Amino acid sequence: MATRNQFVNDNFAIFLDGILDSYKFDINISDWIVYPTGNCIDIGIRIYNISNVNSLYVYVPYKITSSDIQDLAPFFGDEKVARAITNTYANITTSTSASIIEIKYTKRTDIIVFLSMLDCTLQTCENGTIICFSFGKIHSSIKENSCYVTFRIPHESLNKIFEHKKPDYRFSFDSPIITCNYQHTIKINEFRALPLKVRQMFSLKKQCINKVIFFLTSVDKINISNNICENIRPLEYNLLESYIPQAFKTSNSYVYQWMKFPSKYFSFSFKCSTHRIQLLSLLLYSLIIITLAISGNILWELLKLTPLFNWLQ
Repeated sequence: MATRNQFVNDNFAIFLDGILDSYKFDINISDWIVYPTGNCIDIGIRIYNISNVNSLYVYVPYKITSSDIQDLAPFFGDEKVARAITNTYANITTSTSASIIEIKYTKRTDIIVFLSMLDCTLQTCENGTIICFSFGKIHSSIKENSCYVTFRIPHESLNKIFEHKKPDYRFSFDSPIITCNYQHTIKINEFRALPLKVRQMFSLKKQCINKVIFFLTSVDKINISNNICENIRPLEYNLLESYIPQAFKTSNSYVYQWMKFPSKYFSFSFKCSTHRIQLLSLLLYSLIIITLAISGNILWELLKLTPLFNWLQ
């Protein structure tokens, strides 16, 4: 069996502009591995003490456009989706005029803000993109002093590493089965891994991550190494059917979950693998077998013409 190893590092940054030491935020990340293309990532940020925050900055380590950003807030208006994502029963109130969704739990209330209520700007930074969400418009609309912003973007780094490449002739004679091992590392707010421009913006802000929850869901073509996973559950397809990315066309999948409580930065890695048959190897093996069969037949016919054949008989 031939084996290939590939690695990808994603260096994200999420930080706020506001009154220092007066806010904190939770990060929810959902990675949807579709393979080979159509991979996407959901980013959700719950901000506490939103009245003290002016803007939210998200650095994405690859280039995207405004059309690549999909607002996920409207999905929370569906009780089934909200129940599946929050893992609890909650009362949901939708305010169309204010473009917010209010989800009431036993001990807290979440205000889901539509992206249309925020001033959103994008700027290119080296090979990545800085997304800025301004909260100036919504301070007067939010009764609770916290809000939740969530959106979906393509996961281009996974699309790139999973893309089908030209056949590697070095492996053609080894095995008809090729195993590809991928190690994916996601870093958030790790200062040294960020571009200079982001570091300059970031250095003046407070790193105030309260909690990070990471979800990984993949199609059945991908084998996930779950030895460091904290929780595994089947994908609740009947609840999340409208929420699941369109390219994700399987209901037979599992959700892997990690949760950490970092104070400054966060990083983790997971491993996955794929197995596929290399057609070039099968063709070569078939050609060798056919060649050996023809050669053997020719040798047999030649042997019949020699005196040795008559003597053996």
